[in-house]
Amino acid sequence: GEPIVKGYESHQDYKVIKCAVDKLNEIKNDPDHNNPWCLYVGVHGPHAAFVIPEKYANMYNPEDIELPPNYRDEMEDKPYYYRRMRKRWSQLSENEVKESIAYYYGYCTMLDDMLGEVLNKIEEMGEMDNTLIIFLSDHGEMLGSHGLYYKGVMPFEEGYRIPLVLKWAKGIKNPGREIDQLISIMDIAPTIIDVAGAERLSKQGGRSLMPFILDEQDISWRDA
Repeated sequence: GEPIVKGYESHQDYKVIKCAVDKLNEIKNDPDHNNPWCLYVGVHGPHAAFVIPEKYANMYNPEDIELPPNYRDEMEDKPYYYRRMRKRWSQLSENEVKESIAYYYGYCTMLDDMLGEVLNKIEEMGEMDNTLIIFLSDHGEMLGSHGLYYKGVMPFEEGYRIPLVLKWAKGIKNPGREIDQLISIMDIAPTIIDVAGAERLSKQGGRSLMPFILDEQDISWRDA
C-alpha cells in the first residue's frame, strides 16, 4: 500500500521499525512460535537533528510553544563550562528555539506512530496480554532548557529524567500505577532476567523492578 506519510517509510527510524515488524512476522510464522522471545527495538530519535516529514514538522505551531521556564538561565551561579555550553546555543533566536521544540514534538509523535506498528503486530499475533513491553529512552533532550540542547555533563533534570512505561496484562498487578522511586536504566537488565527466570548476573549495578510490578508494599529502595 501507500506510505502513511510522504517521507515516513524512508526515515532512518522506520528502517528499525520495519526490521522489528519483519522479525515479529518471522516469529509468528515459526512452528515453535510459542517459545519465549525477546525483541529490542532501538530507534535513533527523537534525537537531533530534528529532520522529519512535513506532516509532523507542521503538526505543532511554534507560535503556541512556550519557552522552558529556565530558558533565560545565564548560568552565573554554575561552573564556567555550563556557561560556555550555553553560549554555543545563544546564536538561536527565541523563535528558532520555539520552532525546534515544535519539530521535536512532531518527531515524538512520528515515533508514536511508528512504534504503534510494532504494537499492532504484537496484537495481531495474539501476544499482547502475554508480552512485557518496556518503553524507555537512554537520555533526555535539553531542548532549550537552561538555554542548552542535546545532553552532556550538566546534571539537569531535563537530560537525566527519562520515560519508563511498562505494560504486561498478565504480569503487572494493579496496572495504571505511577511510582516515584529513583529508577535507573541499570535496573532493566535484572528485571528482564527476573521475568525470564534466568540466572542472576554475577555482577550488576541495578535491581529487578519485579517488586514494583507485583505492587509489593514497603519496598526497600535506593534514595540516591
